[in-house]
Amino acid sequence: MDRARRGPERMRAVGSAPRRADGDRQPEEDPMRNRVAVATVAVVMTSLAPLVGGSVALAGTDDGTPGIAVTTPSPPGFTSYGGVRFQAMGADTSGDEYLGVADLGIGADRIESNFADGSFSLNGNPGSRSEGCEGSYNVGPPGVPRSNSVILTWNRSADTLTSTLITTTLSCTMVFGPGFAQELANARGISSAQALALLGDVNALQVVIDDREVGNTIDLTGVSVDRSNVLGPFMGEPGGQRSWLATGYDFDAPNGFTIAGNLRLAGSFGSCDETCRLEIRFGSFAVPSDDEGPITSDVVATPNLVQVGDPITVTAHVDDSTTGGSSVGSAEYTLDDGATWAPVSASDGVFDEVGEEVTVDLTAPSGPGAYDLCVRGSDVIPNVGDPACVTIIVVDPSGGFVTGGGWIASPEGAYAADPGLVGRVHVGFVSKYGEGASVPRGSVELRFRAADLNFHSNVQEWLIVDGAGGTARFTGTGTVNGLGTYGFTIWVTDGRPDAIRIRILEAVTGTIVYDNGIEQAVGGGSLVVHAR
Repeated sequence: MDRARRGPERMRAVGSAPRRADGDRQPEEDPMRNRVAVATVAVVMTSLAPLVGGSVALAGTDDGTPGIAVTTPSPPGFTSYGGVRFQAMGADTSGDEYLGVADLGIGADRIESNFADGSFSLNGNPGSRSEGCEGSYNVGPPGVPRSNSVILTWNRSADTLTSTLITTTLSCTMVFGPGFAQELANARGISSAQALALLGDVNALQVVIDDREVGNTIDLTGVSVDRSNVLGPFMGEPGGQRSWLATGYDFDAPNGFTIAGNLRLAGSFGSCDETCRLEIRFGSFAVPSDDEGPITSDVVATPNLVQVGDPITVTAHVDDSTTGGSSVGSAEYTLDDGATWAPVSASDGVFDEVGEEVTVDLTAPSGPGAYDLCVRGSDVIPNVGDPACVTIIVVDPSGGFVTGGGWIASPEGAYAADPGLVGRVHVGFVSKYGEGASVPRGSVELRFRAADLNFHSNVQEWLIVDGAGGTARFTGTGTVNGLGTYGFTIWVTDGRPDAIRIRILEAVTGTIVYDNGIEQAVGGGSLVVHAR
């Protein structure tokens, strides 16, 4: 079937008999069937038999010894073949339950039920069906969770995935398939034979709880696989996300698996959907081959020109998708060329994705200077990635000022338009902060007669003075021969001898006009760093 042409077919799922794939109605059933306030797992299992098309699947283990190992957070290397998502506990218009193949990410891969009005969306998956899906979740007040019985059964021989949710107001059963394997093939872009091969080696079960809506509770307790293998409990993290991976069990043999438990909910939930959800997915797990650290990019410091002791917010992106595909496990920053590193947080509160936005609030150093602020990330292996850096300028308006005048012998290569041109460059300058000012004032005049280059400053941006070390650095903008906008930076050392470096560039393009490259001893004149 052409998946791109599918439309979201919707139907009422309560108050009418479920439809078969050919459109004919099945015989009417008692509308109160399974609407029991207190339901045991055994009762739910019995009610599933007609829909699943066989007895409840019981699985064995590869080594013959029951036992499932659970790891949190879920490590990289899990590939989802299908599962169920319960979400939107407080919303009236969102899909409350998704059931389908792959990661349930797009409509064509799933069927959907909205409990508020009992509507059901096939999304182009013929033969799938629902029953009794009008009502609501059991949600307790804050701090007092109430239970909802949940069951997920994959029946390999029937080629179906079935979910059941029982609350005090509904007994909702959804069946995806027959045709589960083919829909997995469509979702993955593989052949039916390849999909069947994948489903012959199901060795992992993943549980994800997203509890980012502050003030709510989402837990999964009393969990069992195939009735006898106990898991959990899986307790959500208020304001964050958690994930678990269950391995060491043969979930496909002899005919699939059943997982059952209690979804406990408390709070208001508001209008959240994906930020309040329980997801149970099954698939395969293989330890990834990953020996590279994640890539850090887009490092931004706000502001990047600050006074000593001012607050700075740093953000960056850390991503392992092209360097092994593992989840990002941590991030850190340095302001002292890597001598010490301090932690950086995930912007959403938890490191559990291949790509993470990270952030940290810090205080500017107590000493003025130009600092390389570098951020790096590590994956869960853990491989440490290379740092990415941004320069922050820290100034102290009370720290002193700089004056000077003299000349240098311009070396070859300094004048970009004619690298072979040499001669004297005369310069005079003053840069200082006025009383209570955060921006320096002053002037710069530079003349390179051999190049017919005359620079005149009109704005200064910042000044860094190290009075103890006798050094200063200041920047601003000006004109060349009375035209354009050009940036300048001047480095000064007050010593024996005095030395200066001068760089002038086009402000828009960054093209270098003049740069003598190093702090060069003056041939005549005096440069003075005034400490306060």
